[in-house]
Amino acid sequence: MTRAALLTHTLPDGSAHLDLLIERAEGHDPDERALIAWRLPVASRDAILTGAGGPVDADRLADHRRLYLSHQGPVPGGRGEVRLLASGRASGLVESEGQADAAIDWGAGAVAMRARRRRQGGWRIFTTPLADPP
Repeated sequence: MTRAALLTHTLPDGSAHLDLLIERAEGHDPDERALIAWRLPVASRDAILTGAGGPVDADRLADHRRLYLSHQGPVPGGRGEVRLLASGRASGLVESEGQADAAIDWGAGAVAMRARRRRQGGWRIFTTPLADPP
């Protein structure tokens, strides 16, 4: 299993969003850009963690370094600060052009996640609760 994290990222101007991170493959190099990353609205927290609340609009970010699975505090380069909201285990990651699917066990609950690139731009992430965690 690989790891997943949900972070609150507060920017220097005080605005905030969530970063959803999923590790592509197990590894230990903290500087390896091994994390698929999306920027999500703060209000999407429950949808991502529990599967409640319907689809979430998201923006795909550049791959992130593995260190962000556990990093809390300032982001280098004056890009704000991050706080870890949840960490979990991901399994069954399937990624192809314009889509990614995985099961994520956040500990308090598990979700099946489907991310799809939208024709009009951006991404949409769908989550549904899983009765049996991966």
